[in-house]
Amino acid sequence: MKPKIIFFTSSLYTHDRGRGGIAELLHQLIPELDANCKNVSDIHVISLFGEVEENTQFQAEVIQTKFEHQADFNFLKKMKFWLVSSIYLLKFICKNYNELKSAKLISTSPGPTFFLSLFFKENLIWENVSFFSKRKYIDFFRLLICKLSSSTLIVPTRHERDMFKKKMFMPNVIYIPDWHDPMIVPSKRNSGSEVLKFMAAGMLENRKGFDLLLMALQKIDKDI
Repeated sequence: MKPKIIFFTSSLYTHDRGRGGIAELLHQLIPELDANCKNVSDIHVISLFGEVEENTQFQAEVIQTKFEHQADFNFLKKMKFWLVSSIYLLKFICKNYNELKSAKLISTSPGPTFFLSLFFKENLIWENVSFFSKRKYIDFFRLLICKLSSSTLIVPTRHERDMFKKKMFMPNVIYIPDWHDPMIVPSKRNSGSEVLKFMAAGMLENRKGFDLLLMALQKIDKDI
């Protein structure tokens, strides 16, 4: 019997923010998997909140639409969001336990990672690696649960692979470069140029450190 692949993510689409980075990658990755992986029966995506776009090319389900996460939530609102989402996620897991147990589960979000690791073995954890370096003790506990569930943590750089392997009680770690669009052809860099050019893309918000990058660039010597 061909296995089913089920991705778990925070959101696929919201009206105010559109697609997130993970959602954009899933829209690129899943059609390629569907076309090229003949040993897979179905590919589904389970989202904690948000909506499903009309032009989505894969099967997707949003488990709750009552509460959406916002970047500017204070601590209490964040706790309320995760409490509501956790209840709905637990209900979903209990209702679909047999189906999930026989599928290959891939988590791209901290909430699903925690609960899937409690119920199922050998999950793939494909989160933003920075999610494991914000809260020292909480993140150690999450990684320990991943270890006990024999889950595999996927990291996008060799540096992060080596960093995690040096720590104690770490789950299995493998290095897979960041997803990318195979149609993008990298341009040749002017290695001999006297002027060093920077290009960066990100949110102009006080999150994920992009605001710190902008401030750092202002302090670089103008001669560089």
